[in-house]
Amino acid sequence: MLFEQHYTFIEKIINTYTLFFQLSLVALVLISLFGLLVVRRDLVTVLIATELMFLNSVLILIPFCYISSGIEAEIFILFILVVAAAETAVTFAVLTNFDFSNFIQKNIKNN
Repeated sequence: MLFEQHYTFIEKIINTYTLFFQLSLVALVLISLFGLLVVRRDLVTVLIATELMFLNSVLILIPFCYISSGIEAEIFILFILVVAAAETAVTFAVLTNFDFSNFIQKNIKNN
């Protein structure tokens, strides 16, 4: 009885916010594509846009997990999250190895 009420509540949420959910996912895809294709100023921006694309694909697959009764989509989501975590580790490694002292000295000399 409790589980049936829980599933009907989830169905109501999915049916109510389907259009809003789809539009927000489209907005996230456009933002990440803008970051990947247009901005491309530095490596960190590209990596953050890629991270946004990975997490957006996870959000797209969550309703598929709810609809399908198999475990394939859940394994695929777990795989995407592991790849996104590894990509975040690379981003942090790039940020920590960047020589900020040299960068600050160049900006002070230019001003």
